[in-house]
Amino acid sequence: MVPVTASAAVAEAAAHPTQAVPAASKLADDTLCDAGETPFFFCDLGAKRVSVCGGGSGAVYRYGTPGKVELTSRNLTFANRGYSGGGESQITAKNGEYTYTVYDSTVRTRFGDSGNDPELSSGLVVSRGKRPISSKVCKGKSSITGDAAHVIAAGNFADN
Repeated sequence: MVPVTASAAVAEAAAHPTQAVPAASKLADDTLCDAGETPFFFCDLGAKRVSVCGGGSGAVYRYGTPGKVELTSRNLTFANRGYSGGGESQITAKNGEYTYTVYDSTVRTRFGDSGNDPELSSGLVVSRGKRPISSKVCKGKSSITGDAAHVIAAGNFADN
């Protein structure tokens, strides 16, 4: 993999905010990443999948199925927020008036001598303007890798 800087990712996002990606170039695995790309986040939402992948041309958000990617965006931001006993990381993709925010969250559910017992959740929230219109939870455990913060430009945290 070629190292990617945040400034390169921002430049690429500005040059190509959204574009179609041929399904034939996809890997036959759990992600919608191309060969040579690193998955920063991926999850199964039932019949659909969402992936954020990094490579030589920056980072890209993809939504769809391995046979048909329905949405691709390079207009991405990264945000995170820590709180007592946990935190949340988010990657937001923009496409016109719509935003697509993938997240992973850890919440401490128990305090005391018996341990922490964290609750993990991840998913996708779709908003039109500032109003959420869809929220889907990932099937299984998914998390945003630490590499995403080094490649994707910083953005605002979205309350969901």
